[in-house]
Amino acid sequence: MANHSTPYANFGWYVHWETEEADDDYPIDENKIHIMFRFGSNYIKRLFVIVETYDHKGYGRGKREYLKQFSKKERNIISHYYGKIYRWYLVKGIPHQGVVMKPETYALLCRAADFFATI
Repeated sequence: MANHSTPYANFGWYVHWETEEADDDYPIDENKIHIMFRFGSNYIKRLFVIVETYDHKGYGRGKREYLKQFSKKERNIISHYYGKIYRWYLVKGIPHQGVVMKPETYALLCRAADFFATI
């Protein structure tokens, strides 16, 4: 089995692949492979508005708009990351090595930050 890895220095992760002729006992399920990015403080700071206005989603116009703008799955992801963002903002600070998450999750959190900035 020929297994190669090449460092991708800018993001600190590795790309792994196998040659065509490799005889692998453990096939790779492509549905379970996810690309993760490491976001630094400049990217995470824009999410802090979620912490400042998160409680406005619980009543009045904010609640109606929140339910209309985000699906149940998206609301669960936002509430899951709210605790992490709260700790980064008010308790521990952003980790020096950055924050690792899927690009889709970051895009959702940015959309939520834009939403919370308007209510």
